[in-house]
Amino acid sequence: LDDFKQINDELGHAAGDVVLIEISRILFRNLRKTDYAYRWGGEEFLVLLPQAQLNDAKQVAEKIIQEVAESSFHYHKHEIKLTISAGLAEYRYQDGLLQQTIRRADQALYQAKQQGKNQAVMAPTKSRDSVLVNGINGQSNIS
Repeated sequence: LDDFKQINDELGHAAGDVVLIEISRILFRNLRKTDYAYRWGGEEFLVLLPQAQLNDAKQVAEKIIQEVAESSFHYHKHEIKLTISAGLAEYRYQDGLLQQTIRRADQALYQAKQQGKNQAVMAPTKSRDSVLVNGINGQSNIS
């Protein structure tokens, strides 16, 4: 979540928890029953889409990005708006450990943030085994 720290700093961790719960709900509404989503650190989620092609995963990520951007989250009398960014990478047999795929997804996430956030960026790949979407990194607007 881009600028997620701003939510915690300005409104407290309870507000951040509300946002995390709502983001989780949006994720699960947009994922298949065979997909997995995990909180990955303080402001990121890791999503595994088994048997998905990278272009299909990008469509899912873009749908989630759009839904989050169109949503408002409420904490007491505050309205919280945010955007998310995603880095996508396909698992490759040559990666060996899943950690290598996560590293490539994280690099793509960094690129998405550098390019202005609120978008999904795909890491280069050649295999189509499973797709990993790393990061919901959102930009917040608190009012």
